[in-house]
Amino acid sequence: MLGRLLAIFAHPDDESYGPAGTLVEAVSSGHAVRVVIATRGDAGSLGISKQYEPHELARIRQGELLDAAAILGVEAIILGWPDKGVSAVDPDLGVATLVREIRRFRPDSLLTFHPNGLSGHPDHIAITALAISAERAAADPAFGPGLGAAWTTADHWHYALPESKALAVAHFREMRTVSDDAIDEIMDVSCHTVRKESACLAHVTQRDFHRQLQDARGGLHEFWSREHLVRANRVR
Repeated sequence: MLGRLLAIFAHPDDESYGPAGTLVEAVSSGHAVRVVIATRGDAGSLGISKQYEPHELARIRQGELLDAAAILGVEAIILGWPDKGVSAVDPDLGVATLVREIRRFRPDSLLTFHPNGLSGHPDHIAITALAISAERAAADPAFGPGLGAAWTTADHWHYALPESKALAVAHFREMRTVSDDAIDEIMDVSCHTVRKESACLAHVTQRDFHRQLQDARGGLHEFWSREHLVRANRVR
């Protein structure tokens, strides 16, 4: 369904705590998957992250991302934009950067967060908005001819949290959800939950978040066994 897949997110660990099962499913189906992460996560304040200076945290989190990517079987690159500052990136520069990545990789599908940002994090919202604009621009031969040949992706999917799933974890009840009726595709990733958890745990600085998920109704692996996607053209 997804084919060659380019996923665009804000922070190291978004790919793992987000749609890791979907990424592995694409890889398992024989498709190349590349993950583009906007920031190094150097402004993180969760758990042990507070122990490090920003430059140290950036180095650590970049290494964690590469470890998680190896577990998932995907390629990962970091753009190095300011953490907690993606919305301040010049939009022309941001779109051009993502157009270059789209044209280089030439994906069948894009995968981003839902425009609501799930947690509402401004970086999540900003990177998704830039990715939507970049998808359109990448298909336009007149836009940035020096950024590569025009490329049109067949699909753009948003990773989303349906209302019913948010009820399963106390920590998620403050998240930004979508109605269950809004979900277009439910991915059965039950055979990939072990790899997803391994990838999440590779982000050692973010393990406090993993602990917050331990009260998931039915257990964490049951909670992670389905991932939910919305077609981007339904929410524009």
